[in-house]
Amino acid sequence: MIVYEGGGVNGDPLYHWIALAVSTVLMLPVPVAILAGWTPPWMRKRQAGMRLRAYGILCIYAIMLVNSILGSPTPHSRR
Repeated sequence: MIVYEGGGVNGDPLYHWIALAVSTVLMLPVPVAILAGWTPPWMRKRQAGMRLRAYGILCIYAIMLVNSILGSPTPHSRR
């Protein structure tokens, strides 16, 4: 169970790192491929703004990365 206490999330830091690894595998390959020039088949009809969408997804990933690193509890913060 996740308990919010003092703005932080209590829990095992291992869960934060596992979530970061899973989100990296799911979110990072497609925007990097779009920026390299490849477009997924389901998005080929909508070519306008592809680089902007890729940068947007990378920004969301960066926010998740910062939140995962700064939001994970340290061993000293446990009671």
